[in-house]
Amino acid sequence: MKACPKCQTNNQESDHFCKKCGGKLGFSKIIRGIIYDLDGTLISTLKLHRVAWLAAGKKFNIRIAEKMLLDQSGMSDETAALMMLPKEKKQLLRQFVEAKQKYVRENINKISLFPKAIESISKLLQKSYQVWICTSAYKFF
Repeated sequence: MKACPKCQTNNQESDHFCKKCGGKLGFSKIIRGIIYDLDGTLISTLKLHRVAWLAAGKKFNIRIAEKMLLDQSGMSDETAALMMLPKEKKQLLRQFVEAKQKYVRENINKISLFPKAIESISKLLQKSYQVWICTSAYKFF
């Protein structure tokens, strides 16, 4: 059993939050590793994707609203492109996505790690946690 530091209620060792007051109990020994998503979590790519969509829009004379750029975060390129393309230009889907991806590939050197990303991973490894990094992004990341 693990006592809550706020209300002293006994909780299971595997609990991360107190069942009575919701207070943080900390991580249990059950957690053996951490999985990080790469794009937008460890590396800063938001600006690169934003500029890439704007470049693709300019190439195909498509006005892309700021709200569309905010809403596309986390979507596949195809889903985001369908949201951005006007009805009369939906047939340009493949070329529009390819233009965006080409811009990203050509400017991949402009991305950077978030501050303390390496330090955080190093600390986890020093404490014997396993660390995995995954991404749904293309292999050039």
